[in-house]
This record gives sequence, structure tokens and C-alpha cells, in this order.
Amino acid sequence: MKTKHKFDTTRRGTNNPSIDELQRSYLFSGKGPGLKGAISPNQRDITLIIGSDIGSSYGSILLCRFHKFNANLSHEEKIHLLDSAWEALHSKKYECRRTGGSSGIIAPDSSIAVKKLMKVSGSSPRNGRGTIWIQGRDTWYLYYIGTLCGEAKRCQYTNPVPGGSFRFNNNSIQTFPFLRAFISTKPITATLITMIEKKLMSSDDFKIKITPQAVVAELKNMEETRLLISSFNDTESSNELAPIDLKLPDSITRTSSKNGHHYYSLYNTNFIKYTSVMHPVGYHRDTFADGVPSLENKICFKTYRRFVPFYKSVSEYPHGRGGGSDNESFVFALLDWSSGHRNRRRVWTDPANANLPHGPNHYPAHQALNQTIWNNFFHLNGANVHVPNGIVL
Repeated sequence: MKTKHKFDTTRRGTNNPSIDELQRSYLFSGKGPGLKGAISPNQRDITLIIGSDIGSSYGSILLCRFHKFNANLSHEEKIHLLDSAWEALHSKKYECRRTGGSSGIIAPDSSIAVKKLMKVSGSSPRNGRGTIWIQGRDTWYLYYIGTLCGEAKRCQYTNPVPGGSFRFNNNSIQTFPFLRAFISTKPITATLITMIEKKLMSSDDFKIKITPQAVVAELKNMEETRLLISSFNDTESSNELAPIDLKLPDSITRTSSKNGHHYYSLYNTNFIKYTSVMHPVGYHRDTFADGVPSLENKICFKTYRRFVPFYKSVSEYPHGRGGGSDNESFVFALLDWSSGHRNRRRVWTDPANANLPHGPNHYPAHQALNQTIWNNFFHLNGANVHVPNGIVL
């Protein structure tokens, strides 16, 4: 989790820290006087660092490092992972909707990325022809004439960078076994924080709630996964508490669902959205779908740029995310965020809305809710849409 206070909007997108930030920063290396007498790194399971403003009743997770979790990927497996993430991306292969500033400011040579983006079908009207692109500090503004109405229109993109959000199917968990441990760290973290709060809240030195929204959301995801598997295994009766908007993995059976692998397969199917980062990240404020904070999970991999199979597509960032310590390295990060826009799915799949026009009963059983269906459903039904308690759209 990243704290949101003292965010300097004038520096959004930059990657050169200010003197003030350096004064308020700490380098954590597992050594030094702050950890004098602590157990050795190879004996630690988890290091958890919590930060809070003086007098505040809320705290943030500054670091939760799992020391004994190691992906242990060979060079070939790293390339396979990078290639699999690249193939799982949407057709653009570029992220251009990061409004918080993580995509960085627009560099003088960023027109190369824009020209590549123009060639992708659907990225801009008529693949850039008849469209005026105006460069801002960290945003491209597109102006064009609509083909149907003949009116002037505008849309905007943030600095186009290779990578973006995607989903790994459950076959990927078998191909890359470390993914199961990777996605399990968020549930473990939420459980750990809950236990710490229960144990230490009686202490005068510990009177804060740690990222409560993100922790509660993660605990709820865990419980709903358990309920769905329990409901699936119950042949006598259905469990009415099981969430109806969640999807079961195609390969699951009543026998196999008792296996821990399928618990995380279901968890991966419904609650995980990955992000591939292959560019230097700028100073930013995280934005969350549905406005609900999420625990951020991250792991970095170092390979070499001469082996990256699609290197020409990301050549504007020859070292990827950076931090590889040598001129030939290519570093990429895999992030795991809680899947967003679930509030809309909960409304859409609510039994009271099932038979409304463009409701779930008007589509195949496994139809996913997309933007087009939601727009048709919500705008057509208006006040007739039932919004369950606790859901804010």
C-alpha cells in the first residue's frame, strides 16, 4: 500500500525525487543499527513495516517482504513468463490509461510510441488519420470529427508505455507454480495484519488500524472463495450465502475442488488482475477501481535485453523497468491487484435484476460483464435497478 498524503501534483509522472522526499526516505537492507540484534535474514519469514502519521488512527503497509518466497525461475523460464504476459495483454500491448502518473511524463522521443499506438486498430479514429494529437505534460489530447454526427470530439491518453493489465488463466498456475505462492501472499498478509491488530490493540503503543479497507476486502475475497467451493461440494443443498457473481474454473470437479490448487485457481479467476511493468515508473498516486484500496503485490525479474523476444516493441525503454545494475539487463515487474469493478457485477447479478433487459438471464450462463453490457443495462433500466446494501456505484 502507498500512502496518499502530501502528494505533489506538480511532480506527477517525474522519476527524480525531491530533496524533501530524500530527507523523509529510508533505505531498508536488513542491516544497520535499526535492526541490531535482530534475527538473521535466512531465519526470518516475513518483515512487516508499518507507517502512520503522528496522532493518526490509521496506518499503511510500507513493506511486507516474504523472505522465503523465491520464484527460482531459470533464465529460460523468465523469458517464457515475460512472453506469456506479453501475449496475455490486450491487442494494443500499450498501457495508455494510467491517470495517476505512473506512466511518466511525455519525453521528446515519445512520438515513437504514439506512432506505434496509432497503427493498432481501435486505438484512435481511422488509425490516427484525421486525428490531431496535441502533446501535454503527461497526457496526449486527441481531437477529431465524428464520422456519424460530424461533430468535434476529444479523448485523451496518458503517456503510452508497453505493458498493462491482463489476466493469467489457470493453466498458467500450472506452467508457473510460483504464481500460486505469489497470489497467496495477499491473503496471508491480510490474515497476519488481522492477528497483529487483535494481539496488540490492547497495547498503548499500538492504537492504529492498518489499511482497513484493503484488509477487509481481502478477507472478504477469501471467505467468498471458501463459500463458493463449499457450495459447489454440497450436493444436498445449495449455500445461499455463496456469491452468485463468481465463476468456477472450467477444470474444477467436486473431487478436485478440495485440493488447495483449485482454491487458488478460483481465487485467480475472480479476484486477481495482473499488471506487467516494463518501463521506469513515475511519481504517482495509485487509483483503484470502485474506489476501494487494494493490497499491491509485486515481484521483479532480471533478464537480458538481447533475449527479449519482442525487444523491438519496447526498445524505447531498453532496460525495461530499470534497476538491473548493468547496461545489458532488462528488468520487468509482475504486479497483482485485486480485480476491479466488482460492485457493478454484484448489482448486475443480483436476483432482483436478473430478468431486467440486458440482465444476466438475457445472456449465456458464463457471460462476463463488460462495459457495453453494463451501459445498456444501467442506462435502459435506470431507477428499476436494485442496488444491494453496502454497494456504492
